[in-house]
Amino acid sequence: MVDNLTPQQRSLTMSRIRARDTKVELAVRRALHKRGHRYLVNVAWLPGKPDIVFTKARLAVLTATIGTAGALKSGRTSSPSTGWRKLAETAPAIAETWMP
Repeated sequence: MVDNLTPQQRSLTMSRIRARDTKVELAVRRALHKRGHRYLVNVAWLPGKPDIVFTKARLAVLTATIGTAGALKSGRTSSPSTGWRKLAETAPAIAETWMP
């Protein structure tokens, strides 16, 4: 795919994309915390660096933002579908890490 932005413009655009503490993630975390659930955030020792992790329940939660989910709904299939494919491939690795 040909990039229509200069390297400086692409760098600026990519630097503004948030990897953590997105609005969706914060809303989910607030709701969980309000209900008394305690969790870890952006755990680096698990594959895929899940957004929310319940260690006692061995459960990892990955939140989607408009950048990924919205692009899938619109029919674009370039990078978002690749991202979802990578995420689906990572899920078994997370399960293998936690399951005996």
